[in-house]
Amino acid sequence: MQDINDKRILVIAADRKNGRIFTIFLGNFEDEGRVIKDSVVPQKIKDDNARQGKVDRHVRNHLHKHLRLVIDEAEKYVSKNKLLINAVVIGGHKELLSEIRSCLPPHLKRIVAGELVCEPDAPLGEITEKVKQNFQLFLR
Repeated sequence: MQDINDKRILVIAADRKNGRIFTIFLGNFEDEGRVIKDSVVPQKIKDDNARQGKVDRHVRNHLHKHLRLVIDEAEKYVSKNKLLINAVVIGGHKELLSEIRSCLPPHLKRIVAGELVCEPDAPLGEITEKVKQNFQLFLR
């Protein structure tokens, strides 16, 4: 049976405006990680004069760029700190989890251990506890 204490886990959490990246090692978060603030993703817009499909596509495009920025920052964080990552946990709002996963590069996608519904700006300790509580479920 694998134990969370044997793994270095990269946590990538994002919503429409924020992203957070940090690692858990020996059951605790290692450092503050990185916080990404990005206010370019527009909220859902309802404009009677515009075609709704075009507006939705515009919002999805901005969201995809934001998530790519968060994931690019995660890769830089891992590279800069020369970290060996054993697993990735994706966190965020339920409706964004599959979108976050689809933006991951293949080498990170292969080691995704699970997904977690959480707020990216929640305290690190709170997110770490959720990962620890669910880690055995992730490995099944």
